[in-house]
Amino acid sequence: MSLDKKIIFSYFKRKNEHEYYVAYADGLPAIFDTKTLQYSFTSRIDKKLPGIKLQSFFADDAGNSWAVIYGQLFYANTNQNKFKTHPVFEPGRKEKTPLVFKTITWNESKQVYYAAFENSNGIYVLNKGMEYLKTIYFTGSHKNSPAGKGVPVTDLVIDDKGRLWANGDVLYLYDSVRSIMKPVIEIAPALKILKYQLHNIVLRKGTIYAIPSDTSLKSENSLKSIYKINTVQFTFDSILLPVKMFFESGIREYGVLEIDQGCNYAYLSNGRVLYQLNLRNNDLRMVKGLQFTTKPYAFFKNFHWYNVDDDDKLWVSSFGIIRIFEPVSLREIRKEATDPDSYLLQTVNISGKGIMAFYYSTGIKLFDYRRRKDYKLSLSNDLIAYLNPMIAYANISFANNYLFAGVETPALQYISLDSVTSQKQSRACYLSKITINNKLYTTDTLPEYLHD
Repeated sequence: MSLDKKIIFSYFKRKNEHEYYVAYADGLPAIFDTKTLQYSFTSRIDKKLPGIKLQSFFADDAGNSWAVIYGQLFYANTNQNKFKTHPVFEPGRKEKTPLVFKTITWNESKQVYYAAFENSNGIYVLNKGMEYLKTIYFTGSHKNSPAGKGVPVTDLVIDDKGRLWANGDVLYLYDSVRSIMKPVIEIAPALKILKYQLHNIVLRKGTIYAIPSDTSLKSENSLKSIYKINTVQFTFDSILLPVKMFFESGIREYGVLEIDQGCNYAYLSNGRVLYQLNLRNNDLRMVKGLQFTTKPYAFFKNFHWYNVDDDDKLWVSSFGIIRIFEPVSLREIRKEATDPDSYLLQTVNISGKGIMAFYYSTGIKLFDYRRRKDYKLSLSNDLIAYLNPMIAYANISFANNYLFAGVETPALQYISLDSVTSQKQSRACYLSKITINNKLYTTDTLPEYLHD
C-alpha cells in the first residue's frame, strides 16, 4: 500500500498490542503491524473489481470481518483454514544470505520448538507462539562444513530422554551444560566411527539408524553399512549392506534411509534402484519395476521419493505415479496419480496421523490414506509457493500437531493439522467474480470464499 495519494479511511480499530484493523473506501480492509510497518490484507480478490466502494467495515471480537460493498453486506471468516507466516530473525545476524527453512521438531518436556534453517550457524529455539528465544550454536570444525554457510542440518530428532540430536556435517548432540551442539564423538568417544557425514537419520525405539553420506572413501565396509546408535547407552552397531546392492565400480549414490515403525525393514536406494533390507535376517530384495533410464525430479537430494507410512506400507513416487507396496510380499497394491499440472517436490509421512503430505510446486496436498480423503492447501490458504520447481527450497515438517512449510524466505509457515482435516471437503479453487450476460453479479459473500 502506498500513501502517496489521498486515502479516505473509513475504519480504525485496535486488534492487539501492535496490530490495528484499518479500512479505506477504495480498497479492501487490512491489518497494520506497528512493529514491521507492514499491511496484511484480511481478504484477497484474484481480479481487481471496478472500484471497491467500501462503505462500512467492522471486525468483531471473534476476528470475523463484516463490510458493506456496493450497498450489500459481505462477510469473511478470518479464522478460516489459512497458514500463519511468522518471520524468524536472529538478533545480531550479519549474514546476507537468505535463511531457508529445512526442518523443525517439538520438545514436549521443555515446550519449545527447534528449527533448522539453511545458511544459519545454529538451531533456533522458539516458544509455543513461534517467538524467537535463542540460538543453539555448533562447535567444532569439520571438513564438510561450507565456509560461511553454517552447518548443513538435514534432520532434527528428540530422543526418549528429551535430548536434541542434529544431523549436519557430522552427527551432533546438544550439550545442555554449555548450551551448544557438539559432535557426538566428542561426547562419546566409543562412537568414533561417526566421524563421517551422514545422509539422514531415523529415530526408532531408542535407536538412531543412519547411513554415511561421505563418498570419498569407497572401499571401507563402514561406508557400506547401516549404522545403529543406541541413544541410551551410547553404543554403536552396524548392518553390512549386501554386496549385490553396489555397482561393479563401487560407486554409491544413496537415497534416503527409511525404517518402518516395527523396525522390520529398511528401505534404501542406490542410484536408480530401490531395495528393501530385512533387518531380522539381512535378506535383500529389489523393488521391481523402478529401474530408470534417466533421473526424474524425484532424485534430487532433499526429496524423499519413497516413504513408509504408519501401516508400514511403502510409497514410491516416480514419473507422475505413486505406487503403494505391501511390505511382506512387496506386491504393488495400489496406484495414485500425482497432480499433472505441477511438480512433486517432496513427500513426508505425518507420523501417527495416517496422512501422507505431498509438496507440489503449486501447493500441498494431504492424503488421509485410511479414509481416502484429500485436503489441498495453496495460495488461497496463504501458502507461499513457487510456480516453478524450486526443488532445493521446498520443505515440509510436522511437529506438535502443526504442519510447517517453507521455501526461500526467513519465515515459518504453519497451520494446525486439525483445522485442515476438519474441512468438510477439499477446496481446489475459488471464484473471483460472477457475471451474467456480461453484467457483474454481486453476492452476499466475499468472492474469495466462494469455493466449489
